[in-house]
Amino acid sequence: HLIRLRKAAMPKIMKKRNIEIFGARSTEEVFLETSKILINLRPLDRLLLSCAVSDGAAVFVTIDTRVLRHKGLISQNFMIDVKHPRDLV
Repeated sequence: HLIRLRKAAMPKIMKKRNIEIFGARSTEEVFLETSKILINLRPLDRLLLSCAVSDGAAVFVTIDTRVLRHKGLISQNFMIDVKHPRDLV
């Protein structure tokens, strides 16, 4: 189902680009959780991770070292594995 986020809760990137989110679990809810737990990640990284979590993805693939450094914390709190592309080969 389509989820329209409240403007106050949207990251600037979503406002600027008029991004709408689809997902089984509320992406806004997941984004707010990531904002509390993963304070060292950039808002766009938290948004991408939130989309993956809300869509029920099992794996989040990234080359972003900042995200990869927090893969244990992400896995523990959001039940999603974070992997570098080389880990899939």
